[in-house]
Amino acid sequence: MLKRGIIALLVVACLASFVGCGTTMSYEFGPISGGPASTDAVNGNGNFVVSKGDYIYYINSFEETTSKNILGSSYAGAIMRSKADGSDVVAIFPKLVTSKSDNGLTIIGDRIYFTSPSDSVDSAGNVQAYYLDIMSVKLDGTDAKKHSTLGSTEVAVKFVEDGAAYAVFTQNGALYSIDLSESKPEKQEVVSGHTTMVIDGNNIYYTKAAVIDEENGINDTYDELYVQTVNGTPTKLHDGNKSDLIQYDIALVGMTEGSLYFTKTDSLVSLESSLYCITADNKVEKVSSFPATQAYAYGNGYLYSSSNNGTVLSVDGKLFQLSPSPVDIVGIVNGTLIYKSVTSEKGKLFTLDLTKVAAGTEVKAVQLLEYTTTSTDAETEEEVTKTVYDEFNSKYFADAVVYGDYVYYYSAVKHSRDLVSYNMKTKEFKVISADIVFDAE
Repeated sequence: MLKRGIIALLVVACLASFVGCGTTMSYEFGPISGGPASTDAVNGNGNFVVSKGDYIYYINSFEETTSKNILGSSYAGAIMRSKADGSDVVAIFPKLVTSKSDNGLTIIGDRIYFTSPSDSVDSAGNVQAYYLDIMSVKLDGTDAKKHSTLGSTEVAVKFVEDGAAYAVFTQNGALYSIDLSESKPEKQEVVSGHTTMVIDGNNIYYTKAAVIDEENGINDTYDELYVQTVNGTPTKLHDGNKSDLIQYDIALVGMTEGSLYFTKTDSLVSLESSLYCITADNKVEKVSSFPATQAYAYGNGYLYSSSNNGTVLSVDGKLFQLSPSPVDIVGIVNGTLIYKSVTSEKGKLFTLDLTKVAAGTEVKAVQLLEYTTTSTDAETEEEVTKTVYDEFNSKYFADAVVYGDYVYYYSAVKHSRDLVSYNMKTKEFKVISADIVFDAE
């Protein structure tokens, strides 16, 4: 029987048997009824919250990789499912998902792909939680599989589809892939000399170091920018206009609406960099004379955040200074920028109406997370309604993603880093992390 009545489910007993230096673990769980239709669209793959139809699948708070990681022993860090508004919470797979923002959850077909600290043990019986298991489970919590194990929990693993589901990751300067449809998958090198990587759908964008002119004894390197699928042929998108005088380093910043953003070194002497964009038709455009930490497409322009000149919006060739300081951009929803302050209001979420800014209207940012309270005036005995900002929810959070009208984020200080949903229309909060406790039999 479950306390607090949060979820009614039956956990199938988890059996562990030791074989030699490893552990054979039973991953039997589910099936969990309900959920989205198989044809429903998926949004946000790779995040700690992924939406599919009217549902979200999420990691139930952050946990340390050294925490107990036996199926059903804890719901902290487990894979959960709920409606978009945070109702109808159920456990899909109560096993610890790696608490690393680079990994998260990815839905491909009817399966969720994720990484988990290894539950294998050494010859002395010590759990090897410093290894990383690549796993998947069906959307209903059944048929869980451990596909492969990597040597460190610090490896950033992403998942893509190219005929089958693949795990892709970087180790020792090379990009590798693992075909997760194979019974005993082995990692395969995709490209050597790889540096940075951005994934969009099944396309992998990456940079690769090349020598300027090895035949003539010029061994300086520059970065080339490529795109390919796991099994496809690489296509070079940019070579940094190489010369024997300047060493060009390219760092990928992000991709939205078919536009890939990257910074590129312009001068080897000053090490100054600029922000560039490659559009869907492979045109290279210089966005800013300053490098950026984040960049987004917006209409027929762009928005970027830079430590050099703050946060800037460009529309129809006009520049609008949104903030003199850089911000942490969460997303853009229906023309509204949602961002996290990183300076004097550090940790708080704000919104800014970009449509009004682009129209030339002076507009101020509004703190996003707010709610309405009603109280009775002691003297007049009349009800007084006022809007206040929720300091707990808006000040303490670790990360945030946006789907439709909802912002999902973790509390970083209180309530054990609970996951919270916030409806931007109704101004309603809901803590949706499930605190599940079993009564002793």
